[in-house]
Amino acid sequence: MRRIAFFVEGRTEVHFVERFLRDLANRDEITIDKREILGGGKSGAALTITSIDATHRASDEKFYVLIHDCVGENNVKPRLAEQHQALTAAGYEVIVGIRDVRPQYSATTLSTLRKSMKSAIDKNLAPVVFILPLEEVEAWFLAEHTHFERIAPQITVPAIVANLGFDPANDDMTQRPTPADDLAACYRLGGRSYTKRKTKRTVNALDMQLVRTTVADKMSELKKLVRIVDKFLTPIASAEVQAAPGASAAAPVE
Repeated sequence: MRRIAFFVEGRTEVHFVERFLRDLANRDEITIDKREILGGGKSGAALTITSIDATHRASDEKFYVLIHDCVGENNVKPRLAEQHQALTAAGYEVIVGIRDVRPQYSATTLSTLRKSMKSAIDKNLAPVVFILPLEEVEAWFLAEHTHFERIAPQITVPAIVANLGFDPANDDMTQRPTPADDLAACYRLGGRSYTKRKTKRTVNALDMQLVRTTVADKMSELKKLVRIVDKFLTPIASAEVQAAPGASAAAPVE
């Protein structure tokens, strides 16, 4: 059985990663556990790890996914670092950290954030990859513009252009400074709202095949995530056949 772990900043990313993997994998072959991590580290509080909700156990389990809600962008790296050795010992192939760039960083300081995330990660353990959406993961949702009319039929691209002055179908959504605010403004055109408590509705409205292809082709961090997931879901026998003799299974920390 293949194992992958995710450490993400909040429920928005939990919902997205879960749906993305479920849409690409056979339901009977993948088990996804979702947990919330609180305390530990420098907080001084006792570490608690609790299940978010019930887990559907695959009948023919080939892939196991563990998603941790770290409850805040600044918790992603320390939570991952705390669990790194144990997850490596448990046979996890790769560990993925996902956090927004804003509000503490921006496109101009992305390199600083990237260096900070990589620092002190043990390269002798399971490989770690950090995904850093610009400026927020909501930029990916904006770019999957077909989902707007599934939220409300009035939210069309022409309506967004006319009322809000940007074009989610053609403009680079990674250049939007506050994508979550943009998403909320778009939803208001159809009499809807976007809040962190309603992110599952948005994630469920996304066309994940478009996210995986058209949207990922425009967004390098999403493309990186697609490559990781595609590799993880490749059958082991096939991966072994394709691997070059003597090639290492480990990937570098990115």
